[in-house]
Amino acid sequence: MRARLAERQIAAQDHDTGRGECFGHGHQQRRAAVGSRAMGEHERVRQSSTGAVQETAHRRLTGRLIDEAFHRAHTAYTVMIMELSFVHRFIPASDPNLKTTLLALHGTGGDESDLVPLAQTLAPGAAILSPRGKVLENGMPRFFRRLREGVFDEQDVIFRASELAEFVTAGAAKYHFDPAGVVAMGYSNGANIAAAVILLHPGVIPRAVLFRPMVPIQPDPPPDLRGAAVFIAAGRLDPIVPQAQTEALATLLRECGARVSLHWTDTGHGLTAEELQVAKDWLSRKRAP
Repeated sequence: MRARLAERQIAAQDHDTGRGECFGHGHQQRRAAVGSRAMGEHERVRQSSTGAVQETAHRRLTGRLIDEAFHRAHTAYTVMIMELSFVHRFIPASDPNLKTTLLALHGTGGDESDLVPLAQTLAPGAAILSPRGKVLENGMPRFFRRLREGVFDEQDVIFRASELAEFVTAGAAKYHFDPAGVVAMGYSNGANIAAAVILLHPGVIPRAVLFRPMVPIQPDPPPDLRGAAVFIAAGRLDPIVPQAQTEALATLLRECGARVSLHWTDTGHGLTAEELQVAKDWLSRKRAP
């Protein structure tokens, strides 16, 4: 239709200028040119329409995929919270030959991402399970309540240790890692809750690297910790953790049968590269193959 209309318009223009040859050779050439232009216009319209349809379909598909991904992520996050009770991160092992899963436990004010880089440094390729403490102290997450600096709420320690032990067991079932390969890596408050789980729930944490821990609780009766291995890193200049507290925890664990390595550094509550290397070397010997 457009081709015929264009042909008539050009023929009329030729007639007005005295160039029209209705059935001559020139007209045939012009007719061919008109047909070519019309076909080109038709092709451009067709391609434009096809492109618009494809773009619309792409947008619809992309939107649907985004909606589905968001729904899956939201569902996974909800299931994670409901089933495992802690906001957390789980990073699968990048080395399939490793059976170790590091349980990363942050200090006061940290979160589930706080110790992930340190865990990856200490045990490259291992899986990482990192929960966020549920207790808030002035808006800062912790793993249990304290009455004041260095004085813990014993009943809350017992409750939170039980809660964390259940979380580790549930995490092993959900993420399919070997419970025997769990190694707790805790700093400050995270080290204290790890020590509490070791003392109150023997076997849940077979091995642990504890940075700046204290005695979280005196269990009665004492647990049987034969087979457990614990590395403790302490600072002689720590203003928060007295040396006597560190020594008391090491003694308590040993009296219960655990193998304890106590490493002292001339530093405060912060960590040093030297003790991190010592912890990494210890862990490479103790972690599950």
